[in-house]
Amino acid sequence: IKSLKSETDLRKLLRMMRNFIPVDAVTLMMDKLNVRETEVLPEIEGILMKAFNPSTIENCTLFMAQCSSDCSDWIRKNYTHVKDAYARSRLCVVLGLKGGLQDVPFLMGQVEYFKTRCPETDYDQAPLVALYHLKKVIEK
Repeated sequence: IKSLKSETDLRKLLRMMRNFIPVDAVTLMMDKLNVRETEVLPEIEGILMKAFNPSTIENCTLFMAQCSSDCSDWIRKNYTHVKDAYARSRLCVVLGLKGGLQDVPFLMGQVEYFKTRCPETDYDQAPLVALYHLKKVIEK
C-alpha cells in the first residue's frame, strides 16, 4: 500500500492491477485510476481480452463496474472475444450494472451456458446476479 500511495505512473498502476490488491488498498487504487479514466479504460479492456489471472480479472471488472463510463456497449461487442470464462462471467455482472433490459435475454443465455459448459464452477451465478440487479432497477 505504501508504494501505491506514492505511485503516479499509469503503466506501474496497471501492472499492479494484474496482482492481488489488499482490500484496504482497493479504494485508493480505484481513486487513482478513476482520475485518468479515459486513458485507463481502453487499457483495462485490452487486459481483459486476454487475462486468465483471477486477481487481474477481478480488479479490471471492479474498475469497469464503478467507473463513470458506460462499458455495456464494449462488453456487448467484445464479450465473445474475451478468452477466459471467469472474465466473461464477471463481465456479466458489469453488464447488469451498466446495461439495461435489452441485456436480459443475453444474460439468461449466459446462465445456461455456464451451467452446461462450466458445471464444475459457479460462473452461472454472475449472470444471475446481473439479472437480479436489472430486476431491482425495473421494479423502481
